[in-house]
Parts: sequence; structure tokens; C-alpha cells
Amino acid sequence: MSQIKVKNFGQIKSGFAENNGFIDIRKITVFIGNQGTGKSSLAKLISTLSWLEKQLYRRNLEIKYVTNYNRFVKTYCNYHNLKNYFLPETEIKYVGNAFYFSFQDEKLNIDPITPGLLLLRIIKE
Repeated sequence: MSQIKVKNFGQIKSGFAENNGFIDIRKITVFIGNQGTGKSSLAKLISTLSWLEKQLYRRNLEIKYVTNYNRFVKTYCNYHNLKNYFLPETEIKYVGNAFYFSFQDEKLNIDPITPGLLLLRIIKE
């Protein structure tokens, strides 16, 4: 099961209050809330990150290619018109099945998931 944590992204300011801020992403995940609260933006962000994870896992893309030149924001997130939702304070953490994505200080880091090492990295953050 994948998880995502988002702060200061478009209409999403403080993020999810429970589970240390992480939302579990299941086969079916439903977002309910008022208009303009970031539901669609979050769904598009999850779509982008899960697609990137699949491309990295299949080796259709390389980590360095995705992280260089701010391609994550300028290319991949721009596809869903999310480019303008990023702020200098934006924080995104996505724990997939094969990779861990962390966006902070306007920079994306991607690490392959190694069971023990991933847990230590999440605890340190």
C-alpha cells in the first residue's frame, strides 16, 4: 500500500492531521470535502507520482533524469496543471511500493525502497 503526505501545496496548507500526516492510498481511495479544498489536486499528484514510480521501476526513466532541472514540477506536474500549486514551503512525501519520493526545499529526492533503510529515513524526517 502506498502513502502520501502533503503540506503547502495549492489549497492544501497543513495537510492531513492524523497518521503523522500520511494518507493511505488503496485500490479505491475517496476524497470528500468542500469545493476548492485540494481533492482533485491531491488525486492528480498521486497519479503523477504513481506513474513516475512505475516508469522508474520498469527502467523507462532514470532517477537522475527525473530529479534534474526540476523536471518533476516543470514537466510531470505541469502535465496536470499543478506547476503553480508549488510554493517554497511545499512538502510532499510519497511512499510507493518500490520508491520513496520526497519533495522539500523545492527539490525532489527519489530513493529505492530498502525495507530497513526506508523506515530509518522516515523516522529521521
